[in-house]
Amino acid sequence: MHMNFFRDRDGLTYSYRESISLVAENTDRPMYVAWDWYMGHGVVGGMITSGRMQGMNAAQRALRILGGEPLTSIPVEYESPNVYMFDYEQLQRFGVRESSIPQGSLFINRPPSFYGRYKTYIWTTASAFAALSLVVLVLSVNIIRRKRSETQLTAIFDNSLVGIMLLTGDRIITKVNKRITDIYGFSEQEMLGKTPAMIHISEQAFDDFGRNFHERLASREVIHLEYEYQRKGGERIWCLVSGKALQPPHLEKGVIWAMDDVTVRKRAEEALQRAHQELEKRVEERTVDLKETNEQLVKEIAEHRRTEEALRFREKKYYQNLELIFGSLPDAIVTVDEGLRVIEANKAFEHIAKLPRRDLLGNRIEDVMGNCLGPCMRVLRQTLSTRSPVKEQQVRLAGERSDQVVELSTTQFLNHDGVFSGVVLEIRDITRMVELEKRLHERGSFQNIIGASERMQELYATLENLADFDTTVLILGESGTGKELVAEAIHYGGANAEAPFIKVNCSALSESLLESELFGHVKGAFTGAYKDKIGRFEAAQGGTVFLDEIGEISSNIQVKLLRFLERREFERVGETRTIKADVRILAATNADLAHKVATGEFREDLYYRLKVMVVTLPPLRERPEDVPLLVEHFVAQFRDRHGRAIHSIHDRALAALMRHPWPGNVRELKHAVEHACIVCPGEAITPEHLPQDIRSGLAPAAVNNVTDMSPAVDPAPLSAHTRSAKTMPTPAKTSSLSRDAVVAALDQARWNKSEAARILGISRRHLYRKIDQFRIG
Repeated sequence: MHMNFFRDRDGLTYSYRESISLVAENTDRPMYVAWDWYMGHGVVGGMITSGRMQGMNAAQRALRILGGEPLTSIPVEYESPNVYMFDYEQLQRFGVRESSIPQGSLFINRPPSFYGRYKTYIWTTASAFAALSLVVLVLSVNIIRRKRSETQLTAIFDNSLVGIMLLTGDRIITKVNKRITDIYGFSEQEMLGKTPAMIHISEQAFDDFGRNFHERLASREVIHLEYEYQRKGGERIWCLVSGKALQPPHLEKGVIWAMDDVTVRKRAEEALQRAHQELEKRVEERTVDLKETNEQLVKEIAEHRRTEEALRFREKKYYQNLELIFGSLPDAIVTVDEGLRVIEANKAFEHIAKLPRRDLLGNRIEDVMGNCLGPCMRVLRQTLSTRSPVKEQQVRLAGERSDQVVELSTTQFLNHDGVFSGVVLEIRDITRMVELEKRLHERGSFQNIIGASERMQELYATLENLADFDTTVLILGESGTGKELVAEAIHYGGANAEAPFIKVNCSALSESLLESELFGHVKGAFTGAYKDKIGRFEAAQGGTVFLDEIGEISSNIQVKLLRFLERREFERVGETRTIKADVRILAATNADLAHKVATGEFREDLYYRLKVMVVTLPPLRERPEDVPLLVEHFVAQFRDRHGRAIHSIHDRALAALMRHPWPGNVRELKHAVEHACIVCPGEAITPEHLPQDIRSGLAPAAVNNVTDMSPAVDPAPLSAHTRSAKTMPTPAKTSSLSRDAVVAALDQARWNKSEAARILGISRRHLYRKIDQFRIG
């Protein structure tokens, strides 16, 4: 239906909407229309064309035309948009079910639903609830996160490697972590609610810390320092401390202090500082030393230059004298080249070859050698082949003197470039020395001294050497070791044996008498000096004076004796005239003169003047193998004196004598043997004849041991005991020396050959033979 304006019979005019409404109100049939203009005026609806939309489309096209757009570019629309639209109230009025309406239809005048009626309130409420829920959720998340953070912070606080302490503004501890309790040794309960005074070394230190550091935190300052505290037990420790106010400048809001124990580092730093100071001191001292050394070096360089000049001058004279020395050597020396032709020879070798030097040079050595041909050629060829020296090889030569013994030594001959060019052979005649060594090891006495032990053999060799020299000798030894006998042996074994030998016991005379005895006096020199008297030095002119017990003389006598030793002159007591005396001085003592010198009892200069040569006598306890020899000597002496027929000594008695320590040495042994000779009625000395102190030392076990080795019956004659003593193993018995023993002695003596020979109890030459025999490098 489409209607514009209508007029009824009464002449009233109605618009199209008014007319539609009048029709709709007066009909019982549903009305359907095609324009949306009529909707809401009693019509049911239908396929509706929107006039409003047509107007808007037309307006848009007009605007495009007015904008100058060509008409051909504007499409023509023949249909308007249509949509099913119905009035919900009219549908209800005519009983039209909504299910019969096409799907997607639009409705007007439809009563709103609960949601439609209240949707504003619903959305407002829902939005407010959602916002509130979001706020609650955010707060819950924040609370959870905060609790988690607090848990983490608490764990960090409790397990921190650094001690943390929270304090109030008035320095009351409110919280500490475990590290604080570990550092200071206090429990948390002991610290909370109290001041940190407990960890300070004193109340004064606590106050000073608060004044100097705690109060400074109010100025927003972060404080770092090292401070000394104490643990619960009082142990001092050093801590690295950092402090900060929680809300500066308000200290009442709290203060936090972080602390760590740096005691080990602090002590290490202090030790390092001390070491550094010590190093600086040493460097300074070393600098001074180096400066002094440098100055000394400059002086030494200058001295070295002067020495070089002197050496150049001496070198000329050296080469001039070398030929003279080479020619005057007592040992025969010959040099051969690699073809064994003689290059050089001295006069001693000319004597062996019985040819002058001019006939030796250039000839082969085997053509000019005498009775040493075989041994000499062996050592020469050995050195040529091995290019190693041969040391002191001892050989016995055959010829006119069948007993001649020589010592052969070789060394490499090197030319000016240091190249091996031949061999130097040295031939030394040691026949006399071998004989002396043989006699030395075989003899059991020297002069009136008895003993065959190694120590005594060394003593005899020393005494033989001293006999040829007119020098002062100091004889040391315990009481009873025979110092006077040694002095007599030295005197009577020398060239002046026929000259006077005068003995003076220095300990038996007072100072004044000793001075008079030694130097003499003139008449009236002191009370009782009725005539002149010559002293011992003057009386011994050309001979020897033996001063026994020299360690007992007074300081005054020491001074005068020193002058005599230095100048060989003196004055008699009471006289000013100087007298010279050519006298040899032998002195003896059982005192430790070195100790007396150290204590000031004996003059040091006199000590060293007497100590030109020292002879030390071994005590008898250190040479028990000599006891049988001494017993034999003393028995022979006393049996004749006392008219006894003693010819033997029981083994047990001899064992007791050899085991006794002999504090009185040989003198005590002599008296013991004299005692045995007096009380022994028969021909054999038994233990019962020995003095009581010697018998008491013969223990039953020791007696049994002696008895097992030597039966107590049938005592052997004294000569048998003496022979057994001579064959006792001593250091002199060296034929069984092993290579290990020689090497051990050399190592002990640090390869000092003389010292090693002394340790082994052999001569130095014998040691060289052993070294060559065992090929010890």
